[in-house]
Amino acid sequence: MLPDRYLRDVRGSPAPVTIPLTFGPAPYTFVPVAGFSELWQAPLRASRGVYLWCFEFEGALLVNYVGKAGGSGGFETRLRTEHRDWERGFHNAVVDIDLLKRGVYRAFQTSMTPEHLRDQLRELRPLYRLILIPLQTDAECRGVEAGLVQLMRKDADVFQFLANKDKSRGYKKPCSLAFPSDAPSLIGMTAAIPRSLREAVNRARSQPLGS
Repeated sequence: MLPDRYLRDVRGSPAPVTIPLTFGPAPYTFVPVAGFSELWQAPLRASRGVYLWCFEFEGALLVNYVGKAGGSGGFETRLRTEHRDWERGFHNAVVDIDLLKRGVYRAFQTSMTPEHLRDQLRELRPLYRLILIPLQTDAECRGVEAGLVQLMRKDADVFQFLANKDKSRGYKKPCSLAFPSDAPSLIGMTAAIPRSLREAVNRARSQPLGS
């Protein structure tokens, strides 16, 4: 465990910190999906840590959202709230679902309607895979969350899929991260970036919004 004082910026920049990561035993789902366990039965559900909303992509996982859960209630409390808000359409963007399935995040500048929300929930509920990274302190959670966003930022084709609204200006003071040999295959972090992802992103960039 790394005490908060090692991660806090006190009278200048702190010394670089590397956090060794551990992962939950498997990707979880929000709803019943054959071959997966639901998040609500995860042994680590009461732990604090960082979590990833992902999509499966060519045998690996492409991260769509990075979040953190504090010590009060841990993953379950945080993700129940976040999942409930998502299902109610709070903070949701209207996205191109077909492109999302191909690894491209494209949001429309339009308000969420009940019809949009219904369609998105029907399509996306069974597709999300949840990765849990348990940690010991809230300071570690902040540093790891920032570190993961920083890793994704290194490649534009990976970073474009991240739906965090403050991804471009937030997440300061990232920690260096040490991934274990049995870490999940996370595209752009522990797995190579598939050629098909780059091709899908390039095609989308050449098409005007709404085409």
